[in-house]
Amino acid sequence: MFFIDVIIPLPIKQTFTYRVRAAEAAFLRPGMRVVVPFGRNKLRTALVLGVGTQELPEYQTKEIDQILDKQPVVTKTQLAFWQWMADYYMCTLGEVMKAALPGAMLLESETFIQVLNSDPNQWSDLSDAEYLVMEALLAQPQLSVDQVRAILSRSAVMGVIYALIDRGLVAVQEQLDDKYKPLMRRFVRLNPEILDQDTLNQVLDSLTRAPKQRELMMYLLAKPHQEEIQQTHLLKAVQTTAAILNSLVEKKWLLIQQRAIDRVPAHEGAVEALTALSSAQHEALNQIKTYFDHGSVCLLHGITSSGKTRLYMHLMQDYLQKGKQILFVVPEIALTTQLILRLQRFYGRQVGVYHSRQSPAERVELFQKVKNGAPEVQIVVGARSAIFLPFTDLGLVVLDESHEPSLKQHSPAPRYHGRDAAIMLAHLHGAKVLLGSATPSLESFYNTEQKKFGLVSLTERFGGVSLPEIDLVDLAQQYRKKLMQQHFSAPLIKAIEQTLTNKEQVVLFQNRRGYSAMIECLTCGLVPQCPDCDVSLTYHSHQELLRCHYCGHQRGVPQQCAGCGGIELDRIGLGTQQIEQSLEALFPKARIARMDQDTTKGKHAFTQLIEQMNQGEIDILVGTQMLAKGLDFDKVSLVGILNADQLMNFPDFRAQERAFQLMAQVSGRAGRRGMQGRVIIQTYTPDHQLLAQVVQGDYMGMYQHQSLQRQQFQYPPFCKLIRVTIKHRDLRLSQSAATWLFNVIAQKLGTLVLGPVAPPVARIRNQYIQQLLIKIPQNQSLSGTKGFLTKVEQRFHAHKEFARVTLAFDVDPIN
Repeated sequence: MFFIDVIIPLPIKQTFTYRVRAAEAAFLRPGMRVVVPFGRNKLRTALVLGVGTQELPEYQTKEIDQILDKQPVVTKTQLAFWQWMADYYMCTLGEVMKAALPGAMLLESETFIQVLNSDPNQWSDLSDAEYLVMEALLAQPQLSVDQVRAILSRSAVMGVIYALIDRGLVAVQEQLDDKYKPLMRRFVRLNPEILDQDTLNQVLDSLTRAPKQRELMMYLLAKPHQEEIQQTHLLKAVQTTAAILNSLVEKKWLLIQQRAIDRVPAHEGAVEALTALSSAQHEALNQIKTYFDHGSVCLLHGITSSGKTRLYMHLMQDYLQKGKQILFVVPEIALTTQLILRLQRFYGRQVGVYHSRQSPAERVELFQKVKNGAPEVQIVVGARSAIFLPFTDLGLVVLDESHEPSLKQHSPAPRYHGRDAAIMLAHLHGAKVLLGSATPSLESFYNTEQKKFGLVSLTERFGGVSLPEIDLVDLAQQYRKKLMQQHFSAPLIKAIEQTLTNKEQVVLFQNRRGYSAMIECLTCGLVPQCPDCDVSLTYHSHQELLRCHYCGHQRGVPQQCAGCGGIELDRIGLGTQQIEQSLEALFPKARIARMDQDTTKGKHAFTQLIEQMNQGEIDILVGTQMLAKGLDFDKVSLVGILNADQLMNFPDFRAQERAFQLMAQVSGRAGRRGMQGRVIIQTYTPDHQLLAQVVQGDYMGMYQHQSLQRQQFQYPPFCKLIRVTIKHRDLRLSQSAATWLFNVIAQKLGTLVLGPVAPPVARIRNQYIQQLLIKIPQNQSLSGTKGFLTKVEQRFHAHKEFARVTLAFDVDPIN
């Protein structure tokens, strides 16, 4: 007997065994995809983990349905990486597989209902719902389950379907639909048989009375004779129709071939030579190369606008010349637009892109190119998910803005950190890792002090440009003297006016999207709440909606209070939409745009905004933390931070570090091309120590101060953290489960377990949340602690009372 062990992309701990024929066993290899029956008549994609003969298992094994691949789509190194991720982040291989493979590669069958008995005389005792389904089946041969849900206007429809099956009126069939299909296009070329001079003259003479056909032939003859041209491009170039083209094909004067093309065309522009480095950049590059002779991970601590990207490209050039693949990870999709344009200028077709804003088919195509080692994709630029690509000869991993919290995956599992996972990926490939940041995370800088990472510093801006001048404005004093205009202090208003007069650009930072944080009734104080989350609804003025930023629930703005019927509703808090509206009133001639999640939902929205900024079509750009992530605009000379206190007073042990990083990064957008920029920070606490560190650009002062506090209270980097999250729709049950977990874990770990507590938003999507925080000191085994927690989890799920309680572990949580 021959069997295979497979991974199924579901949150299930174990792998599964299926029966295969001898020929299939000889053909199959680890990393290939197969379709297997799973559950009640369901077909799913599975990944082969191992092939071999073994004794017949105690349970009845099923046979696979089909083999999807001729070659493994996942390499052995990838499988080892998946296993590490599942072990380290305490999740299942199935969850890692689902995150790692593009969605279009994870096929799943869809259930269709087909009619067996269409005689209405047999429908007399059907329920209303059953009758509606049968009536719909008379109009079309089959219905999907989703179509049945739409017909009945409800989600629970399987009971209706099973009732019809039991009556013998319908049958169900599973259909597997391949989600990825190559993009096929028709290509046209001249038939070589007509290219001798005599035949060609006869052809052209015969077209004297067919001017459009003659024009099309002359267009192709003007090109090299064997050159193909895509049909749509050809018809557009000569402004003719497919009918004209087909008539020439019928005469066998033209040949048409259909073949697949890339959905994302390769860059076709001219490739420029890399520009020279400054002496400081050149010295830093040599230090990195020297460290890489004996070490694997190096931190490049370069102040904003010091030219880190330019240095990256020179380092990448060395690895390209060795034929190595390069992974360039950025924390936010917003960064890929500018970065790709810069890299394509110098590397052209060698640059590939991979992130979640791409279509599933585009992701599959790049996945396949990387797996095949295609020479046109030697550099991959992507968000954190790019670490799952099947590299075959990875030589260098660059993580730009490596301090960014968005490199961490919060939900669903695997809850990995892109920085740490990328370091492990590079280790498995024997590759080098360069972490770049103007404001490194405390963990990364601590690792340089412990000699785990190398450290190279860039302390001057490229081109000798001075760091921006940073001014603090006391909001309390401005309000007391009645100098505020809406949300803007007098110094900020004056600076914006001067910047616009100089034909330069302004960036304003407010870390809250929407119009205002909430709407409040001035009569009774009632604030509209999300029905499924313990959070107030945010007001969005452009759509006149109240929206929950956690679950997406939205409703129209009420005309009166739902509690007392009062009509005096006030908008509380400040969001980017309100800032945009205020600016339009204060500066009616200025061109104002906004960059936040609401304005960048479209696939090309980032690109359009960045292009408008680069072309000088925007005078004032208002945005959230997207603005802080490495964007490079030539004409920005003024940056305004509207509320620094909101950043510093967040209930999190990383709040001070994050506030410093955000303010320093946003400030770095000012004055990047030959002019000194200016930054104005509005605050109620101008004497705060952290603001003094921001003004002075004193990263080391911030690091040393925060390190002392972290060490005193035992927080990272001086210990490891594991957060345990418990969720259930019943508040009492979630609290009971959390208390049980705390008592069991505390028996062994004692005071290292904190909680249980509800987070600031204690209910999301109608699930009540409780959390435990486990501290693991440096002298305690991390793997041993995780092994203990795994056993506790097994005991927890063995309790019938907790069977439906959701339990999740987050290793190295960052908020």
